[in-house]
Amino acid sequence: MALKNSLTLRLVVSSALWIICTLIAVSALLIFLFTGHIERRFDAQLNANLRGLIASVDIADSGRLSVDGNPLGPNFSRPLSGWYWQISSGDRLVARSGSSDQSQTAPLVSTGRAEKSGQRWHDFDGPKGQPLRAVTRTVRLPNSGALDFLVSGPRDNIISDVKQFTRQLLTTMGILAIGLMAAIMLQVRLAMRPLRRLQRNLAQIRGGQRERLPNQYPEEMMPVVSELNELLGHNESIIEQARVQGANLAHAIKNPLTVIQNEANRMTDTRAEIVRDQVAQLTQSVERHLTRFRSAGAGRSPNARTVVSEVVDDLIFSMQMIHQDRSLTLEQRDVQGLQFKGERQDLEEMLGNLLDNACKWANSTVTVSGERDGDVIRLHVDDDGPGIPRESRRDVLKPGRRLDETVRGTGLGLAIVQDMADMYRGQIRLGDGDTRGTRATLELPAAI
Repeated sequence: MALKNSLTLRLVVSSALWIICTLIAVSALLIFLFTGHIERRFDAQLNANLRGLIASVDIADSGRLSVDGNPLGPNFSRPLSGWYWQISSGDRLVARSGSSDQSQTAPLVSTGRAEKSGQRWHDFDGPKGQPLRAVTRTVRLPNSGALDFLVSGPRDNIISDVKQFTRQLLTTMGILAIGLMAAIMLQVRLAMRPLRRLQRNLAQIRGGQRERLPNQYPEEMMPVVSELNELLGHNESIIEQARVQGANLAHAIKNPLTVIQNEANRMTDTRAEIVRDQVAQLTQSVERHLTRFRSAGAGRSPNARTVVSEVVDDLIFSMQMIHQDRSLTLEQRDVQGLQFKGERQDLEEMLGNLLDNACKWANSTVTVSGERDGDVIRLHVDDDGPGIPRESRRDVLKPGRRLDETVRGTGLGLAIVQDMADMYRGQIRLGDGDTRGTRATLELPAAI
């Protein structure tokens, strides 16, 4: 299926078929024309020999016929050479060349009597089945009556010339076909280069290394490039409108929620706790969607890069202040030199949620470590808490899922991290820590 959908293959195959068919037709035409030329030249030679034979005949007053020596050259003296001449009267041989079969007494061809003098052409098998071509003419000479003159030559000469020409022609056409195919493949390759460049430019746009396609394409591709740039601009406009409208809606909801939260804090009955919990969940949901709106189009800026160690230092300080009542030890290692290809606030949001979650469950220690693997960085957050059962690790990444309802929270932290990591084409994985507890691994694109 991939081959059928290949534009390069279609161009090469269609061009190859056209070249092969054209070369076959041209070869057949050239062979046909060459064969006709060789036959006409052969017939012209036979006709010239015939005129020479007629001119060499001498008739005595007594009516005796004589031929001057060997009038047509050495080929007509070599026995059974295929080059023959003869003079006959009816079925009686009057004279013949030295190359003829001397044991044969009948004429090579029975020409018969023609009412009008003229040439006749004959194709027949001579001695030993040799294919011959002959020209005959009936001539009336004084004191001798009508005589039939015949000159023949071997058709093998025509066949061998045609075969030799055909071999040379096919060799030449084969070399020409190879050269043309190489030229076509080179031409197709050069013609496809703008498409490959377009593919690379689109990949750069997707990776945030450029915002628009350049205008340095062939004229035939510029309408497509312009439409793609218009589409990119249209999509950005739609995304920006959605971000603004979503953020406005979220902020519009946050203000009433703040008022409700403040009023609930003043209430003292049992319903106040229910209201506070519900308001907290709504606030977390609003914060989550605000984060998603803010991160829409993440990674689009080619210059967006964040030093990981600076974010880790700030987050560790903040977590120590938030969880100071738990006397936790927060450590970091192997994060120096790592850079995240994205916005600082997005890394703070993702890593901050992981650290806050680890601090809630840790017994005494939380460790942040990192590593780089090619164009990816991996940030590990380890805690020494009770850990997460293997069968529950997928569930805790879903919004609102909590393993222990006694621990304060809404269960949205890991879901927010998952959403933001997806926006950067990254991922989050949960596993076992180095010694015990849980390891949360955040995989994100590395800055070049």
